[in-house]
Amino acid sequence: MAKVLLAKVLLTKFRNPIQTVPSDKSLYGINDLTPLSSISSFHPIMSLPPDLMHDVMEGIMLKLTGCLLHVIVSSRLHTCSQVCQMINKFNFGNNDKRNRPVAFKEKDISEGNVRGKAMEKYYLFLNLPFIFYEIIDKIPYLFLYELLREIWDILYADRPRKSWLSTLEVLIQEFLQLFQTIFPENFVPKFHFLLHAARNTAKYGPLK
Repeated sequence: MAKVLLAKVLLTKFRNPIQTVPSDKSLYGINDLTPLSSISSFHPIMSLPPDLMHDVMEGIMLKLTGCLLHVIVSSRLHTCSQVCQMINKFNFGNNDKRNRPVAFKEKDISEGNVRGKAMEKYYLFLNLPFIFYEIIDKIPYLFLYELLREIWDILYADRPRKSWLSTLEVLIQEFLQLFQTIFPENFVPKFHFLLHAARNTAKYGPLK
């Protein structure tokens, strides 16, 4: 919460100079005042809900998927070639076919790179246990996947209950601490945004 309040202060601090020196817009990353600023209760930091698609589906899920695919190879459960074949030949259901992930190359696995559109990455994430069902119990750090699925089930619920939010907060803290410890080089800012998910759900309602 302290960081959010700091962001409010910084926004005000940086917004004032661009009003007097418009050429500094690119320096501060603020182009102009929003028309919504005329509403007394509106603030661009505190009044807008987060974007789950960008933060989770194209951020956290993407990173975790890449890490798990890479660790399958590094732990010698499968080769890069085998992982690519298993993903590319997987028979997605009729409802999932239009969001079938783009064909994987060995380079994608070795670099932890997951290409494609948001929904293609999302359906790959959801189907990982089915694609790798033969080795699912042997995949290192699979508990990170299970934690994120629990978090996502609450975040993406149509009507999340208030009683779930304390559980959500605990799950998120556990997930973030473990991920940062195990895969520190993949811990990007979007992971930090997850810290505010329970508070944002309480404030805005369902974030989906």
